[in-house]
Amino acid sequence: MVPKLLDRLIRHANASKLPSVIIGGLALPAYNIARATIDIDFCIYAKTQKSLDKFIAFLAADDIFTAQNPQTSDILFVVFTSDHDEAEVWLTPCDRFRWDPEMVHRILHFTKEYCVLSPEDFITAKLGRAGRAETDIDDVMQIVINNATSLDWKYLEERVQWAGLNEDLRKVLSALRKYDPEIARDIPLE
Repeated sequence: MVPKLLDRLIRHANASKLPSVIIGGLALPAYNIARATIDIDFCIYAKTQKSLDKFIAFLAADDIFTAQNPQTSDILFVVFTSDHDEAEVWLTPCDRFRWDPEMVHRILHFTKEYCVLSPEDFITAKLGRAGRAETDIDDVMQIVINNATSLDWKYLEERVQWAGLNEDLRKVLSALRKYDPEIARDIPLE
């Protein structure tokens, strides 16, 4: 079940004409992975302070508040409701890099209402997290296992190179090959 706050955030991002995606654990079903999570991680692409301020005004009019003064240079800000619902609104899909046109172009519609990053960009974002945890690596491995034949491997290689994460991906794929030798035939990268 998708939290009501997430639906409201998506509605206000659309009204503000901001590209937006679900990130974190709630995005995993789009990549054929089930993992229980209660965190709401939502990402918007606000190019200007004016567009970000418009989004925040829409939120405030809907009784969604932030104690912060979000700036487009920020990584994220937290919003909350009087019902104690809370979400992280990310201004960048990863705390290590910013949006770029190719990433925006490849946004996927998981359902009519919900969008996610391409699996290749999601993998890159997971690998690029400053506080990367074991769950992030596990998510990357599960995405590769469940989507190996449909991944755009050339694009993935370009993205990890762009983000300076070549070696990180190589280590994950090497570990995955040891864990599941059958998957090796579906992974063209060495």
